Amino acid sequence: MRAVLVVWLFAATIGDADWSDTYWRSVLLEGDTPPEVEWYDVEWPTVAPFVPLDGPLLHVGVGTSTWPRATSNLDMIHTDLSDLPLSRLRAAQPSVRTQVEDVTKMSFPSGQFKAVVEKGTLDGVFMGGLRGAEAALAEIHRVLRPGGVLVSVTAYEGQTGPFISLDAWARCVWHDIGNARAGVRVCTKRLSPGEEL
Repeated sequence: MRAVLVVWLFAATIGDADWSDTYWRSVLLEGDTPPEVEWYDVEWPTVAPFVPLDGPLLHVGVGTSTWPRATSNLDMIHTDLSDLPLSRLRAAQPSVRTQVEDVTKMSFPSGQFKAVVEKGTLDGVFMGGLRGAEAALAEIHRVLRPGGVLVSVTAYEGQTGPFISLDAWARCVWHDIGNARAGVRVCTKRLSPGEEL
């Protein structure tokens, strides 16, 4: 039931799951949007207990989140498909590290990050189709170190939505965070044969 509501909400809001400059131009430049918006109303302190805070960390799909302010003391790079929200973020917080990235084909080296965090990014990519969601998950898996974790705030509980194929992960655990719209899924990347943490 939760996923159906989110699909309708995203479809009514953007129609074609376009998260590029076109979307952000309509939201940031032409809309009435406040400077910071939290998808699913999930603040960083709710997610932080699931994240190994000793980095390096990657935040994909930052948009207009407050998470960069809350994580300014961490070794974290915040990415988005569009530079519009990132430039707004840099103007407000010049010390925050940002980078334009397409989560389905990132430029980071394999195994660079101890954790990847996201809030609704995979859900949004999934609105454009399963192929994009699978590509995004594959890229997140690629940039994680063995034993690293994906911490995903998502409306999809269980093996649904963008989490259809979880075979590449050692384990994925769903956490109910008391939010009617979303929960947290923590997926751990498998170690390579013979590898130890």
